[in-house]
Amino acid sequence: MILRRFNICRELASFCELLKNEIAVRQTPACEVVNSINGRDSFKSLSFLNDDYIKSSKIPDSILTKEQNKKIGDFLYSLGKSDISSQLVQIDEFKQYISNAQEQYSLQYKSKSRLYVMLGVCSGIIISLTLI
Repeated sequence: MILRRFNICRELASFCELLKNEIAVRQTPACEVVNSINGRDSFKSLSFLNDDYIKSSKIPDSILTKEQNKKIGDFLYSLGKSDISSQLVQIDEFKQYISNAQEQYSLQYKSKSRLYVMLGVCSGIIISLTLI
């Protein structure tokens, strides 16, 4: 579950970069950008996102925390409601927020994976001692 949360955060950070480029350079409407990520392999963990979150204030239903889901919903709802420079600032702020969450999940995954490896090794030693 931690790895899935990490992947969602990583893809959200990539989505922010895509969104930033589309809005700044091509001036693509945010609804089109959100709809364009559906079906892409590089954004498969973001399949829960669609343009409904831009059109109305909704909270996504993902495996992230309630606070993080609310932040995603608020961010998406804010897109297209201000000028381009303000949107770019919002994108940068959200990317920073989600990158921090990604780092936290990475640290959790590393610490818990060590625990599971140690449990496996200890279990193996106990089983081998029992069989001898």
